[in-house]
Amino acid sequence: MSAPSNVSTPPTARSAWTLTRWLAFFGLLTVLTWALLALSSASDESRGVLFLSLALACLLAVTLGVARPLRRIAWPQVWRAVRTWGGWIVIARLAQWGGIGCMALSAYLLRPFGLPDANSGALAFAIGLLLIGLSRPVWPSPSQRVERLTAAQEDKPRWRPVWAGLALIMLAIQGQVIPLEATIWPWFEALYRMSPHLQWLFLLGGAALIAYGLGGRWPIPTVRLWGGAYAAGWWVLPTILGLALGLRLFALGDWVTRWLDEVLYARAVAQLWYDNPISVLYPFSTVTSFSWLYPYIQSFSAALLGGLAGLRIISALFGVAQVAAIYLLARVLWPNERRLAWLSALFMATFPLHLHFSRIGIANIADPVWGTLALAGVIYGLRRSSRRAYILGGLALGLTQYFYEGGRLFYLPFVALFLGWLWLMSWPTRQARPRGRHILAWAGATLALALPLYYVWTAQGAPLVPRYQATSAYVWRPVSYDDPMPTNVIPFWESYRQRLELPARTFIQINDSSWFYGGQTAIVLAALVPLFLIGLGRAFWAIHTPPGGLIIWGMLGTVAGIALISDLFAYPRYLVALPFVVMALAWGALSLAQALHKLLKRGERLALACLVVLSCAYQASYYFFIHMPNFYRDRHYNIRDERGRLYLDTEDALLRAVTTVPNLTQVHIVSRDLIWDINAETFVRYFREGDGVRIQHVFPQDFTAEYLRKLSKYVPQAFFLEPHDARAIALLRRHFVIDPAQDGLGSSYSVPPERQMLYFFAPPFASLGEEDGVRIGQ
Repeated sequence: MSAPSNVSTPPTARSAWTLTRWLAFFGLLTVLTWALLALSSASDESRGVLFLSLALACLLAVTLGVARPLRRIAWPQVWRAVRTWGGWIVIARLAQWGGIGCMALSAYLLRPFGLPDANSGALAFAIGLLLIGLSRPVWPSPSQRVERLTAAQEDKPRWRPVWAGLALIMLAIQGQVIPLEATIWPWFEALYRMSPHLQWLFLLGGAALIAYGLGGRWPIPTVRLWGGAYAAGWWVLPTILGLALGLRLFALGDWVTRWLDEVLYARAVAQLWYDNPISVLYPFSTVTSFSWLYPYIQSFSAALLGGLAGLRIISALFGVAQVAAIYLLARVLWPNERRLAWLSALFMATFPLHLHFSRIGIANIADPVWGTLALAGVIYGLRRSSRRAYILGGLALGLTQYFYEGGRLFYLPFVALFLGWLWLMSWPTRQARPRGRHILAWAGATLALALPLYYVWTAQGAPLVPRYQATSAYVWRPVSYDDPMPTNVIPFWESYRQRLELPARTFIQINDSSWFYGGQTAIVLAALVPLFLIGLGRAFWAIHTPPGGLIIWGMLGTVAGIALISDLFAYPRYLVALPFVVMALAWGALSLAQALHKLLKRGERLALACLVVLSCAYQASYYFFIHMPNFYRDRHYNIRDERGRLYLDTEDALLRAVTTVPNLTQVHIVSRDLIWDINAETFVRYFREGDGVRIQHVFPQDFTAEYLRKLSKYVPQAFFLEPHDARAIALLRRHFVIDPAQDGLGSSYSVPPERQMLYFFAPPFASLGEEDGVRIGQ
């Protein structure tokens, strides 16, 4: 992206000093808040020390910010004189490598296992942060211009498409709100029985018409691939996207056979196939508050490909779209540094957590895609003063409300607050400030997609955030006098302050506690934590710019939000922070390569290439060769019964049943682990609807001769038995003729042998002859 010639004048030294005072003010406000909270709960001995420190801090702030003699000093001239001193460069170089060393030491001290001292790790990080700030003049910084470039040509809004879009949205939601028996006109019944295709067409088409009308005339964008600034490196992004797609499609249908909440989406897909009418805006499950949009998209791929691959390929495509979206976001953040965009995309393409959730068929992976596009839209609209970019960002932000709760609860307030931060940082320079009419267009596009969803949920009495209400921290819930409470309940703010450090530690120290991901590492692999910390340090000292502010406030916003949830260590909650994590990794990798270049006087490109290739290969190798082979053992097979015996994988038995047995087969899964009827019904409906296959769970004590005698010998019978249950196996062979080719088969999926159930198939009598020696015991 070539920079236009008519760029505004850079901020003056006085404006930069004003920004510094703003940052000092917010830093002082944070320190004061923390000190006051600490004073309220500190002991008598420590209160004096805290009060003295607070008084000295206030005295220093007043002296530096208010005293007129110091304000009259020509600070730019003093700073220029210091920078021209030759010894300053040596000090800055030493500070640069000192900061890198402190970040590496902090990463070692905060490693996931064998932790010697967390306080020492935090202290090393703080010292490294200060040293990175001291070395800023000698550290090449990517372009972080916040001034407005050539303003995009804009037309007045066209209101006819806006009214037409509103009418289409009203048609889409009225049939979902008004009960059929309450209709007055006959055509309301047609609205109520509208197919899901028409509902989504009216809803999304109406939002598109509103965006088209608010944006005025939309010119067709043109991109030059064979000339100008795009000629060099045009092949890099397609290569990264191809790598991301290959990693996500590899053994997609049979690598992970454990259904990680995918049964909810398979059930919704089956309902879309066989049950009509369906209110597509209403939550498709009572456990969650997700709309039907994701299973609606899955219904097409599942009908085309079938099986687990058909259910999961949409997640893989969303994962690839996330890689492209992070490239776009980094591209608009650093317009003159494409390497950061490439690095961010490459880190995202191979990031283990992102790889995992883009290979299972649940909607968690969709939120970061639209949230990243929403951020890219508002930042590009800020740079180009483009109302259309704000509108596209608003549409993407509205789509975040249709998927996982993390995106709904995080991105909408975060983007709004980030726009306020950009406006605050642009106030002293009077440049690149979000305009009021652009904010209104952005809000209109967002509400065009978000309001219909919440309107239907409110009208039908659906809970807005049932999953969050079920997992929120106890101290966050409202307390009434009728609720029994322990006497040692900690006040909310005290508990919240203690919990804040836990989500922050999860990024580099604490492994996943849920059954979705597992593993024995933190979100960022231990070897890459130094790059992550260096990137955070660089972003912290550029917090007044869009790149630094986005990374720092994104990480802090994620930590502050997750601290409100009781299940702090479940990694699905952290997917919303992945865009900020990978951009920090990219910034850290580029900074380390630049420091090596200054030290060795050559080889920046080679150092950067080796660093990034090794890092990404390390991430992908860890996921496929370490994480996935241990995935089941880490999280899914450590549950034992009262005798200490491990439970077997009944979901693998369900999957084998619906993919191997012939039509009209009765399947019997004999296991100590209960199989819910609704799960068995979902497997049958999704894989074998209309084939006459039935699945029944039987406890071992109920698998008796009387049970077997009641089964028909003239229909196929399939049995899944526990390998150590010799009584059940012998009993089965006395009552049924077992096909020798299907006698005691194990699983063909990647399931540990000690967790597999044995498969026995008994063909019907009608298919057996005298040569089979049919003799049935009584």
